[in-house]
Amino acid sequence: MFYFIFIFSFLYSIYKLIIVCYYLIKFIINIYTGKLIICNSPVNSFNTIFRVIGNASKTTANFTIGTGVAYCLCHELDEILINDGKEPYFIPGIRAVIQNIGAEDYAKIVLLER
Repeated sequence: MFYFIFIFSFLYSIYKLIIVCYYLIKFIINIYTGKLIICNSPVNSFNTIFRVIGNASKTTANFTIGTGVAYCLCHELDEILINDGKEPYFIPGIRAVIQNIGAEDYAKIVLLER
């Protein structure tokens, strides 16, 4: 059963990563090609700014929700490993990556401010 959960969670994480990449590329292409520019309006600059902000918010929401769900799945898999008497794998790996890129202090600041 563990391997089924592991494979399902891994495939879901890959799926969400592909969707995030798709949304980011789509957002960059929309800005680059000017599809977000609103013309023939007396307040076209304000409308364009609000449209870009709305599109960026939508892209960010798609990214963060998917990342949060994938993190929760990894945390649950670690709990299953601990209950089976094995060492956790995912959360220590995520912690090691955060330490390697030097974002540990920033993460502590963000988490402790709340």
